[in-house]
Amino acid sequence: MKYIINFVPHTGSGNLGDYIIVDSTIKILNKIFYGENIYFFNIATHQPLTSYHRKLIKLLIKNKVKMVKIVSGTNLFNLFYTPFSNLNSWKVNYLDIPYLKGIILFGVGTQIKEGKAKNSLKSFLEKVRTEYSKWFWRKILNPDFPHLVRDQESLDLLRGLGLEGKNLGCPTLWFLTKEHCKEIPSKKSDAVITTLTAYNADFKRDLKMFKILFEYYKKVYIWPQGIRDFLYLNKILKVIKYTPSVIPPRLEDYDRFLLSSKVDYVGTRLHAGIRALQHKKRTIVVSIDNRAKSFSRDFKIHSIERENIEKLPDLINSEFETKISIPEKEIKDYLVRFKKLID
Repeated sequence: MKYIINFVPHTGSGNLGDYIIVDSTIKILNKIFYGENIYFFNIATHQPLTSYHRKLIKLLIKNKVKMVKIVSGTNLFNLFYTPFSNLNSWKVNYLDIPYLKGIILFGVGTQIKEGKAKNSLKSFLEKVRTEYSKWFWRKILNPDFPHLVRDQESLDLLRGLGLEGKNLGCPTLWFLTKEHCKEIPSKKSDAVITTLTAYNADFKRDLKMFKILFEYYKKVYIWPQGIRDFLYLNKILKVIKYTPSVIPPRLEDYDRFLLSSKVDYVGTRLHAGIRALQHKKRTIVVSIDNRAKSFSRDFKIHSIERENIEKLPDLINSEFETKISIPEKEIKDYLVRFKKLID
């Protein structure tokens, strides 16, 4: 029996986009290891390591069991770490390092914070976090196997640490082959499903997006991907006179809706948009951070920056083909090499 210890972002998360990432990653791992005696053990990145997790990893090491440790999805590969787990996006601390050594990034992105510290104390603390983060990543990341990242910024960060990596995009994109994309409509549908992002709200522009959707589509649906998105929606609804139909905030319900409905996707949630693409829906992501921008730049997802929301009608009413640019051969080669690692 072999083990893959997979550090995953969905358990304990208030963002259903993490479930989309994990669902896609697990499908890929199940496919390449089909029929093999491999135990997949998931550990949440949103929660601290428990004594049970530590004992298990220690036991596997002691018994020399074949084991690969990976961390999959989300933008936790950044330089904002401290020795204290409660301050980190990945809830680990310096005492966890022995249990993380040799880990491989598998479709992980980075986080970019706009602006610089405005005073000397904050500037000093940022430098301390940056230096600790570099030390932390060099301590735990596998130096002998290429890491899989999902954007150019992450690849630059890896190389800055002296490590090898490949920017092959998020595993959620790997299903969007040329053949798949040919079946995505190029013309506008009569209905649209949208999303909001409460933690990165811009009320004026988000309101404008809603007004545009109600003007150019006969029917508007919304899927609350984040745990606070419905509360934010209520604020929007106090201003506009129209009400969208709400799809229940579960991934199964979103999938069921996409399977049974002829709709476009236009919204601020990146992975809700990618899920729509997986279901062959015409998709426009309203970009609100570096993730959507990098996905649009590197893999040709149709997007528009929220700052340019007034131009959204032109994109909605245009006719365009979906041609997601994923390196299919490199992905296949990487997965073959990854399989050999544990074999």
